[in-house]
Amino acid sequence: MSGDDDRTVCERYNHHHGDSDTDSLAGCHDIGQFLIRLRKPYYSEEDDVSKRIAKLKVLLAKPPYERSVEENRDLFTVLRLFPCFKDISDALLSSLCSMVVMETWSAGLTVFGSTGLHVVLCGSLMFEPESTEKEDNIGNDELAESVVEEDGVSTDGTEYSNTSSERTLSGNSSAKKKLRMGSHFGTLVKLEGDTALSLPAITLEEVELMKISVSSFKHISDRLTQKTAQEVLDLIHSCDFFKEWPQKSLNEIAKCLRWCTFQKRTVLVDEGAVSDNMYLIKSGVCVVKNRVDINLNSPRRGHVQEVRQLVVGQLVAGAEVGERGAVLHLPSKSKIEVKSGVLVCGCIARVHIEEMDEVTQALFRQVAEKKETLHDEETIKRIYVEKQSEKSWQMQKRKALQEVIHHTGIEPSYGKWSRNPTVDEVKHLSAKVGLL
Repeated sequence: MSGDDDRTVCERYNHHHGDSDTDSLAGCHDIGQFLIRLRKPYYSEEDDVSKRIAKLKVLLAKPPYERSVEENRDLFTVLRLFPCFKDISDALLSSLCSMVVMETWSAGLTVFGSTGLHVVLCGSLMFEPESTEKEDNIGNDELAESVVEEDGVSTDGTEYSNTSSERTLSGNSSAKKKLRMGSHFGTLVKLEGDTALSLPAITLEEVELMKISVSSFKHISDRLTQKTAQEVLDLIHSCDFFKEWPQKSLNEIAKCLRWCTFQKRTVLVDEGAVSDNMYLIKSGVCVVKNRVDINLNSPRRGHVQEVRQLVVGQLVAGAEVGERGAVLHLPSKSKIEVKSGVLVCGCIARVHIEEMDEVTQALFRQVAEKKETLHDEETIKRIYVEKQSEKSWQMQKRKALQEVIHHTGIEPSYGKWSRNPTVDEVKHLSAKVGLL
């Protein structure tokens, strides 16, 4: 656009708005007021933490015995977002939500972190680390530190372990540290021995703290551990493989069993492969497939030999999978594939079996060898012949039935009436046969 054209446009603009100064000329070309609509809102982690804290304060306004199931579920959703709870299983954290409380402390008071895990919801504190303090027990400003946890097994079989390191504070170990909103300090397990520290923090103003006490965590974790141990024993007792085994051996197996889940069409053990694990099915269904050499006499091709994959059976709850490889170190004769949507089972690794006592290992070998004699090649071929005979019989029976039906003039999906009868015709027919 030329200079004359620019002046013409500006003169039209000034004439329309009644202003001919330079500010109006600059405003004519200012598009910033339109670009602001395209800018994305500024995102800050502090705003995200503030929203979580605000939601926590609303949920924790009620005492634990007054909160509903829905409120505890919402509380679980919020707590799962905090990194300090990342090593806690969903089942354990969900149960802890019914024990979470909010405390209010006045200024100048000392809060001992050894009584539980504390998260600052409002206000600030001054943390005074002791000489042998662990860094993992101190909360940072962004809730990025991990909480101290005891070794255990959750109800879903996943382990949560105590991975806190023995790191010391950088610089002067007696330096004070200010804790603001979103920080955390304390521990979930009782500190004993050399680590029996009080973890004190002094309130600088009125503060609000979310607390999970050490006693509550111990009570919930012990209860879930007992529940998990009972579920494992129930699964072992439901398997015929461990029928009439001594309780000592069963307890040893329960210690090394881990829970695992598989999706549909997952191959647990492939035919010809040596399995490293033995699985005990708790819920779900698996299919057992075998490749069988079949001799066929075809009218067109004559005598032929084919290899077909035959479904020889199904494995349901209480069955075992992979014991041939995990116990006898032999390749599997069958392909085990998950048929149901989800398969939940307990897993026993081969290395754990080899670490058991001699009596338990002898029992494993004895039962596996006995089961080996029940599934030979002749048995599989016999099952195939029986299935083919049943299939052939069903086809002949269906064909004979259809011939009889069509011979009498009855056709499937068709009635005796070629059209819909009237009411008078129905009455006439009923009177004729003596029904009325």
